[in-house]
Amino acid sequence: MTGIAATPELAAPASAPIRPAPTPAVPLPLPTRTPRHRLRWFGAGVAVLLVGAGGWYFGVPLVFGPIVYTRPLARVTLVQTLVATGHVATRYRIDIGTQITGIVTQIPVTDGQTVVAGQTLLVLDGTEARALTQQAEATRQQAIAQDRQRLTLTLPAAEQDLVQATAARVRAEQAMARNLSALGLESPAALDDARKALDMLRAAERSALLSVSSDRRGGSNAQLTASAMALASANLRVVRAREQFRTIVAPRAGVLIFRAVEVGDVAHVGDVLMRLAPAGEMEIIVQVDEKQLGRLAIGQHAVASPEAFPATRLAAQVRYINPGIDILRASVEMRLSVPAPPAFLRQDMTVAVEIETGRRPQALVVRVEDIHDRSGAAPWVMLVRDGRTVKQPVQPGLASAGLVEVTAGLHVGDLVVPGAAGPLTIGRRVRVRQTPVASA
Repeated sequence: MTGIAATPELAAPASAPIRPAPTPAVPLPLPTRTPRHRLRWFGAGVAVLLVGAGGWYFGVPLVFGPIVYTRPLARVTLVQTLVATGHVATRYRIDIGTQITGIVTQIPVTDGQTVVAGQTLLVLDGTEARALTQQAEATRQQAIAQDRQRLTLTLPAAEQDLVQATAARVRAEQAMARNLSALGLESPAALDDARKALDMLRAAERSALLSVSSDRRGGSNAQLTASAMALASANLRVVRAREQFRTIVAPRAGVLIFRAVEVGDVAHVGDVLMRLAPAGEMEIIVQVDEKQLGRLAIGQHAVASPEAFPATRLAAQVRYINPGIDILRASVEMRLSVPAPPAFLRQDMTVAVEIETGRRPQALVVRVEDIHDRSGAAPWVMLVRDGRTVKQPVQPGLASAGLVEVTAGLHVGDLVVPGAAGPLTIGRRVRVRQTPVASA
């Protein structure tokens, strides 16, 4: 029997399982990088950088200390000043008044006008003054006439009376002597009458002699007439002087800063009619707190600047310090002289004054804020030595413009830690950076 026999290679054992044919291998696609994936990688990188920078920033100061900007000490010129505000005034002011009472008839000047010495300021009515002058002149002429009458009439008449009285007395004496020698002896009654007559002639002679002596130079009548003439002349001078008081003139050059009279007003003795500020002598008056009195002294130099001309600097000098204190304002008055006042400097102008109260040519200075416990019993500053902070006691001195002189405790070149550097502990390690030298 013929047939097709199966080959052994193709025949599968009866017990072997039937497996499906393997599927051909296909390559898998690669993952795609989206923007979200890129952002994640960038954030991770930034985080790494921040962690590294933070470690450096916080780690280095912990190991090597913070950076401190110090100021090396040097010697500078320190000038201490005191600033105050005052006003311009003359060293004195002249009140213009009148010595007689009268009606004002002329005022040829105005307020604020500059006048020269002798310039007419005002004129009073002169009617009464002229009448008094005429009366005084008449009295003087009367005294002169009386003296002339004494010399030309009274004295010659008295001298003539003296001559006659002397002659009569001589004749009577001679007659009496002749009668007595001729008669030898007269009756007692006749002798008594003769003697009485002689005594009367002698009295008349003495009276005439007194009249002559009185009328001659040095006599009582001469002195009376001379006194009358002197009194009349003096009265005339007084009246003429009072007449001159009608015209009131400027006693010296200056500026009229006040006027309280008009034409037609009655000017009375004692009234202040005008006020004159003399020219050429200006000063500055300031009020200073009494706490500053210990810093002030006569002769100190100052610089003044008027508020109206702030760019102008005027030299001034302290010339007066009031010995008393204003109890209401707790201040002391000072006056500063201005040797060369400019023309624009006016009365009562407001002026800022800077007074030099102290100077140190070679002073070690630090800033005020650099001194700790300055007002206490033990002021000190912080220094950097060998890379660490140290506490150094100091002795403050002169202070000005935010700077304080250190008279003990510091030396040139010391590194002072500024007070604005922040809180630092003593003995801490720091890294030093230097700022410019402090200056006045």
